[in-house]
Amino acid sequence: MVDSCPDPTDFSHTVNMLIRGYHEYQKIWTPDIGEVLYLEREPDNCVDKEAVAVCKMMKGKMTVVGHVPALISKWVFRFLRPVSNYGLAKVTAKPINRGIGLGMEVPCTFTFNCRDETGMDWLKNKILDEMKVKFKK
Repeated sequence: MVDSCPDPTDFSHTVNMLIRGYHEYQKIWTPDIGEVLYLEREPDNCVDKEAVAVCKMMKGKMTVVGHVPALISKWVFRFLRPVSNYGLAKVTAKPINRGIGLGMEVPCTFTFNCRDETGMDWLKNKILDEMKVKFKK
């Protein structure tokens, strides 16, 4: 687990996004606006081997309360491989259902931190490329 304050020597990138799967976790977690959560690789996820869980410390252990969207999860998963790289999610609004078959989602910002500019540029470009493809039309 990392501190919620990035090291001043870190390179950082923030993106507006949604925490997916809230409908699966709403019985154990009620998001608070401004709440900071942790991003953790989830290589044993049976649905997606490159899943990234959004976690909260509950009862002394990290508990999954959602996931990074599949659109960017494989790049975030790879970015988080070095132990010096980390990601945080900050809740920005109440849960929503956009009515497009994705269930309940929690608006947030994902902030990614790493010690080298090359690693940060790599992640920024991967996320940007995915967004371009997704919203090309």
